[in-house]
Amino acid sequence: QRKARVLENTGAGVVLSPSGIIATNTHIIYGAQQILVALEGGQEFPAEVIYISPQYDFSFLRITAPGPLTAVEWAAPQEISLGQDVITIGHSPLLDKTISGGTIAAIGVRSNDSAQTPEFIQLSINHYPGDSGGPVFDREGRFIGLMNAKRMSTDKTSFAIPVDKLLAAYLSLGPSKKNTP
Repeated sequence: QRKARVLENTGAGVVLSPSGIIATNTHIIYGAQQILVALEGGQEFPAEVIYISPQYDFSFLRITAPGPLTAVEWAAPQEISLGQDVITIGHSPLLDKTISGGTIAAIGVRSNDSAQTPEFIQLSINHYPGDSGGPVFDREGRFIGLMNAKRMSTDKTSFAIPVDKLLAAYLSLGPSKKNTP
C-alpha cells in the first residue's frame, strides 16, 4: 500500500574523452538509483560513476557509446583571466537548452596558497535550473570550467569550478578508467 516516490533531476555535462567520460556536478547525480546521459542526437545511455571529487562539486561518469565521442579541448589553467568573455551551455528545461554569454567577473583564490590557483570563477551569466554541470568555454571554444551554482539574490551571477580542478582529477584516473570497458 506504499506509494513509490520517483525523483528526477536534470543537468548538463561535458564530454571529456572520446571513450565516453563525462563531467557533471555531483549534486545532480547524488543519490541516484539510475543515471542516464542524453547526447545531442537524443540517444540515451546508462552511465556509471567513476569519480567523485571529495572537495569540489563534480563527478565523472562513463557511458558506452557506439563509437568515439567528440571531446572538449581543454584550456590551460593560466589562460583564465578577469574580464574574459565566456560562453556556457546548459540543459534548462525552461528554455529548451541554454547557451549564455558573459564575462569572468571574479576569480576566487585561497589566501594561503602561494601559487594563487583559482578555487572558483564568478561569471556574469544567468544560471537556470538544469544548467548545473554545463561547460564554460572561452572565445576559442576551449573548456575553462564547469557551471556549478548561482547567487540567489541577484541576476547574472553564477559560479564555475575552474578547469585545473577537473584536469587534475581526470589525469589521476588510471588507464582502466579512461578507456572504454
